[in-house]
Amino acid sequence: MNIQTLKQYPVTTFYVAGSVIVFLLGQINVSWIIPLVLFPAFWPQDFWMVFTYGLVHLELYHIFLNMTVVLFIGRYMEDLLGSVRYFFLITLGIIGGGVLFALLNEAPAIGISAGGFAIIYYFGMRYPGRPELFLRLQNWQFISLLTVVSILSWWLGWLPGIAHDAHLAGALVGVIIFRVYEYFPERRL
Repeated sequence: MNIQTLKQYPVTTFYVAGSVIVFLLGQINVSWIIPLVLFPAFWPQDFWMVFTYGLVHLELYHIFLNMTVVLFIGRYMEDLLGSVRYFFLITLGIIGGGVLFALLNEAPAIGISAGGFAIIYYFGMRYPGRPELFLRLQNWQFISLLTVVSILSWWLGWLPGIAHDAHLAGALVGVIIFRVYEYFPERRL
């Protein structure tokens, strides 16, 4: 990324750079990043956890998958919405996912996936008929499939170790913010 890209996409840059820095710190010494992880037993006293867990990734595949969504769809959304509105979309997705996860679970949570789901669902709602997302399905078909798989996985215990409830909360935030932004179509901020 060059300086122009950093200026043009400050929210995307913040989340990608922050996640990469935290990932590298965790590779050096995992104890350095423990205060950023969402531990439901310590929330809401340690209120920041429902935000900071989104910056924490421990496995290479995890950060690669999440940063791919943030870089490719996120930059487009930041361009479309403006940095302020995009910041609210991804950040409220992370927080919404973190709060629901903390209310329903005892295990710790990490990753920006709930924010990624907010981005994907907003994008899918904005452009429902386009086949731009994965698998060459139309966007409405992709987010419908993603919803069914996430609900079934959560309910039936498929794909353990994945925070399906946080993903669904992030998706719901994306849908709600889409409706709010469509109802209040202010200029880009």
